[in-house]
Amino acid sequence: MQFPNPGPKTFAVASALVLACVLCVLVVLSPHREPSPRLSVLALSSTGRWLAGGTPEGNIRIWDLQAATPPNQAVESTGNLNDLRFSKNDEYLAVANKNITLLPRSSGGEPHIVRADQANYGSVRFSIDGRSLLTINGKGAVMTIDLTTGATRPSYCCTSIWGEVEFSPDGTQVLWAGHWPGVWDLRSSVLAGRLTKAREFMTFGPIAIDHTGQTIFMGSQDGRVYQWNLGMHNLLRKSQPQSGYVHTIAVLGQSGWVAYAAEGGAVHLWHPETGATRIIEGAHSTSNLVFDESRKRTALGTERGNVEFWDLIEGRLLSTLPAAD
Repeated sequence: MQFPNPGPKTFAVASALVLACVLCVLVVLSPHREPSPRLSVLALSSTGRWLAGGTPEGNIRIWDLQAATPPNQAVESTGNLNDLRFSKNDEYLAVANKNITLLPRSSGGEPHIVRADQANYGSVRFSIDGRSLLTINGKGAVMTIDLTTGATRPSYCCTSIWGEVEFSPDGTQVLWAGHWPGVWDLRSSVLAGRLTKAREFMTFGPIAIDHTGQTIFMGSQDGRVYQWNLGMHNLLRKSQPQSGYVHTIAVLGQSGWVAYAAEGGAVHLWHPETGATRIIEGAHSTSNLVFDESRKRTALGTERGNVEFWDLIEGRLLSTLPAAD
């Protein structure tokens, strides 16, 4: 028996039906995924009173740490979250995701849209006077944004979005990590220097500055923390490697210790002056580490959505904030 020769249209219809059936099966078999409670970003206000924590999906909570029983304020999902930072006067919480938004800390205020161009913004930092915001977009362009006029002042292009940006302690320079970390002078609008001799294969990510304002720490994908002199731009020391990228760094006040961790990994301690190292086995952080100078404790986010407060030098868990009421 001879079957009729199907034409192109018949094949197209048949292919569409097969694809539709496959998609239906995948939808039926795919489990429904609830939003993760994991905290990926923490931010502590300059007064030490307010703590914000966000999940990867952008669900944010703000705790009042001075209350007897810290209440928390829930913020509706803002989209995939990259960073959080409080303004200098605690009035706003900057949220960096595809856009940049300033959320008022008080419940009566309206959000202020700083950028709505879907450019995928990384870390956000307020200037000393609070009038401008430092950020990096998905193309690796470092810039400052005037919060009054909205005008953008380019600082450098281009680096890696997996790499933080920071103001120098005196606010006159901008630091960035990435494959070739550098320093930009805001007064003269020129490159002030590089921290490595050439572009590195491994990317540098988190940035921390010590209490003197003269030493820069950066974490690398090679599992080490590197220490440079800010004025001379010369490498001073580097830590022993850990397993996994260095996801976060915190300078523990004036103790001389630096804490760092891979995402979800145990917190490591390093004392650059003595070379001493320790591992705090019980402390596993899914967020950035935040040192609270006023209380001499370090906050970290967990997989379950809790915030833990640690005395890392003593290796003691002090208290825990629950993920929700």
